[in-house]
Amino acid sequence: MKSRLSILLILLALVTLNLQFVESQVNSQKWKTCVKEGEKCKYGVGFEIVRFGANGRYRYKQQINDFDCNVEEFGNKDPNPDSTEKTCDIFENRITWVVCGTEGAKCDFKGSRLVRYGANGSYNYISAKDGAECKAELFDTTTKANQDATCFFSEEIDPDQFSWNYCAAEKGTCNFNGSQIVRYGKEDKWTYVYRAGGVPCNDNFFTNSFFGKYKECQYLLSNETVCQNNLILHGRQCVGKCPVGSWLTLDKKTCVFKCPSPTLGVEGTGTCANSCPNTHYKKGNECLKCKPGYKQSLLGNSCVLNCPANMVTVIASTITFERDMCLDACPSGYKLNQETKICLIDCADYNYLTSSDGLFCLSKCPQGQFTIGNDCYFDCPVGLYRSQDGTTCLPACGEGSKISPDYRSCINTCPDNFFRYKSFPDCSSSCPENFFTSGNECVNTDCKDRIIGNYQCSSNCPAGYFYHNTTRLCHINCPANLFVNGRDCVEECPQGKIVAADKRTCVDNCPQNQYLVQARKACYFRCPVYWRQNGNRCDQII
Repeated sequence: MKSRLSILLILLALVTLNLQFVESQVNSQKWKTCVKEGEKCKYGVGFEIVRFGANGRYRYKQQINDFDCNVEEFGNKDPNPDSTEKTCDIFENRITWVVCGTEGAKCDFKGSRLVRYGANGSYNYISAKDGAECKAELFDTTTKANQDATCFFSEEIDPDQFSWNYCAAEKGTCNFNGSQIVRYGKEDKWTYVYRAGGVPCNDNFFTNSFFGKYKECQYLLSNETVCQNNLILHGRQCVGKCPVGSWLTLDKKTCVFKCPSPTLGVEGTGTCANSCPNTHYKKGNECLKCKPGYKQSLLGNSCVLNCPANMVTVIASTITFERDMCLDACPSGYKLNQETKICLIDCADYNYLTSSDGLFCLSKCPQGQFTIGNDCYFDCPVGLYRSQDGTTCLPACGEGSKISPDYRSCINTCPDNFFRYKSFPDCSSSCPENFFTSGNECVNTDCKDRIIGNYQCSSNCPAGYFYHNTTRLCHINCPANLFVNGRDCVEECPQGKIVAADKRTCVDNCPQNQYLVQARKACYFRCPVYWRQNGNRCDQII
């Protein structure tokens, strides 16, 4: 009994260590917050890596569809009990593959890329810089030339910027679920394969590996699959058509179990759409078919009789008609909706408002609905804008307010990453030429503050940026012709400072293992010719 308990405790410790290691490997990578704790994460894009927690303490898992953001969903273990602001995040490290050649051709690209060679879902991988030959022998000494093979390079630059998860030391076994890109080596020397279920981490398996000790295996932590030749991604497989019970997304590239909001699944088509066609009505997040001879109602949430083109539809109501009817014209007391050819009760003569379904007269529109003339609407039609008090639809926003980025509402302040300019009626994603952004406003070229990027005016450079006083620009890195002096970019190091051996940084004293040449006001990794080392400085040989 004690031995069984000991084994269970060891296994629990290994699981805990593994979660901690995964956290250290992926915590700093590209994550997108889906929802806060207690809400449902609805992403609808197939297999994803997700996490739950806050402030660097998370639990991770792979997810295939929507999920609840709570402790129960992640194994009933709270990764950060002290936090009341936990979130669920989705890992966004996806590789985009670009076709660059076939067998025997030259694969051209700039910079360091991950390159793959193969056909029909079977690929071998290498890391290359500034192009590679699309030849079998370059990718694996055991691979024979394949005239059907194609080469792809990763759109993202530098494979080392991807998220690689350590899985085994040399002579061990790298285990993982599904198919993964695995690399074997160390530092900047790697050999790549694509395998399912795990691989041995040794020189015999990675046949073209380099000689050396202390190599290791890592697999790519990524939602990597990108389908070619008009195939569609379903989970991590490429298929010709989406299986029954799933939906094809608007971009026609992915099968999902639920159409991503705000799109709707259209019954009978297996596709997602922005709105229901006239032959369907909306129910939840789907468009359901109307029965034969019927069409979508005015509100879109039910069906009405579909009359011939030269006739109008009168909807059954408890007031006048017992069933839908087709008539040559709207009867007395009704008015025609020109777009839908449906007759609505005309309440204007009684100083009342027509309800949103066109069946009743009301003294005022219900809360949450909008008034347009003598009619109630669930939302403002395209071309009209919701008033700021949320009661009416306006043809234009008033002075001092702007049109929202979705062109549906009047607002006082533009949201983040959108800007207002006095002559523009809407919130713009960028300012006019020769204007800067200051907060959410577009200002003229007389920016008296610091400039971030092309046209962003700010009183301070963001954290991690460097400031160049001459141009007033904030840089992520100082340009090659400037020196780094603290958080500033300068043309030359100020008096009292010297240039470090990297020839880029101003310092007060030479760092360890660098030597000062006082006459040049510079540090060197090694004393120049005709100079000799004397402690931490270089003296000239006379």
